Amino acid sequence: MPRLVQRYLHLGHPEAKLIDTLTFAAVREDLDLHSLQVLEAGFTQAEEWRPASAERELLYTAICRHLAAHCPTRRSSSQSVAAAALRLQKGEEVYGE
Repeated sequence: MPRLVQRYLHLGHPEAKLIDTLTFAAVREDLDLHSLQVLEAGFTQAEEWRPASAERELLYTAICRHLAAHCPTRRSSSQSVAAAALRLQKGEEVYGE
């Protein structure tokens, strides 16, 4: 997966779509808050470097590797963070008996 990110960036595709895709990959998994904060910190740090720089590419690659380490397979039995957030917003219980 990190090689796909590198290739995507080398071909000059938009970073915004890459960020959206990596964010979607994170949200569809049942990641804890700390893991989501790590992703957000990586995206924020990447913005500090000039576009198409080696440092920026390295950060996106690191974000991708973090996701691969924490989301090795799709967890079809778990509800996503987004689904839990929507239920909480409606005042529903997240975990029923």
